Amino acid sequence: MTKATEFMSLGKEAIQKGQFQQAEKYFRDAVSNDPEFPDAKVELSRIIAARGNLKQAEALTDEALQRSPNNALGLALKGIYLNAKDRYNEGAEWLEKAIKADPNLDVAYVNLGISQRVTGKLAESEKNLRKAIELNPRNHEAYYCLGYTLCLENKIEEGILAALEAIKINPLFVQGYLALGELYTKAGKADLVIKLYEEALRHVPQAVPIRERLQALYMTKRDFKGAEQQLERVDDKLKSIQEWMELGKVCLINGHFERAEQAFKKAAELAPRAWEPHYNLGEIYMVAKLKDMARKQYEEAIQLNKGSFKPHNGLGLWFLKNDEVDNAIAEFTKASELAPDSPIPAFNLGLAFAKAKKNNQARKALSKVVSNPRAGKIAEEARKLQRTLAKG
Repeated sequence: MTKATEFMSLGKEAIQKGQFQQAEKYFRDAVSNDPEFPDAKVELSRIIAARGNLKQAEALTDEALQRSPNNALGLALKGIYLNAKDRYNEGAEWLEKAIKADPNLDVAYVNLGISQRVTGKLAESEKNLRKAIELNPRNHEAYYCLGYTLCLENKIEEGILAALEAIKINPLFVQGYLALGELYTKAGKADLVIKLYEEALRHVPQAVPIRERLQALYMTKRDFKGAEQQLERVDDKLKSIQEWMELGKVCLINGHFERAEQAFKKAAELAPRAWEPHYNLGEIYMVAKLKDMARKQYEEAIQLNKGSFKPHNGLGLWFLKNDEVDNAIAEFTKASELAPDSPIPAFNLGLAFAKAKKNNQARKALSKVVSNPRAGKIAEEARKLQRTLAKG
């Protein structure tokens, strides 16, 4: 055994153990010892591609194919890299060459099925994906891709079963859970989607896309407690700014004001130029009747504001509650200018004018609310105030 083949064997052993960084080192050593060793270049190409450097990976594959034109895995990788550049017809040609070189190479059938699915050859896609599964019944990606193709063929139930098989084989396969969730959603099985995503997170707790979708489902169902629980399951050290903001909002809805305050403070710390955390802190302090703290946060939000009416509206309400009516009118006016189609600042402006005994201006502001098709219940409140002003 040459030194290069020895490194090659060690690299394959490292892959079997999931030690990809070590495997890359061995494959590089193999190439270093034998620069013309095509198999080592192909294996190194696969690892480099997995890291996202497709340009370098394809270059290595091209070098290997120059030395060994019938290298089946090299031919398959060339097809895969062409697929990644949306050159599916060319990719299919290379994948067909790979199958000709090795009829038992399941990865070639999977990616040929992908090429054919994208180019609308659904029957051929299904056939090749089923062949991949025949060759390797443990190929979870083949089942996942088959599920996708079957759904496009309007074989929804079969597609669901194929996607289920993918995650049975590999419970850590996040993409499979997401695809199956979409299928269940199309089939109108929202409760099953929730159970599926909860199961996914049991296996892959760090799967952010799944957690985001699950949280959105809870919010849609108005299960704010469930949404809060999902957000709390993310380690505080790993929470994004958006997750801190979402946590703060659901905690507010659930009446957990102290935790909401913590969440918005953390968001403000992570995003010092964002106005939203300060605005939400102002809302909390308003509810808690911490007047000075609320005003400070609203003013901070206004300084950082990028064009939202909300901070001005919040500070306007603060002024209104503290009988600073002229200041309230000024803030509601700014809010109305920023959001001329929103009924909220217009109604509050009418309320402030009414409190200032400026009835004509109040009626004018309230008329905009009543005629606004988006006003909803606010329109009825505006009509009540209009009737009160008419009596006066």
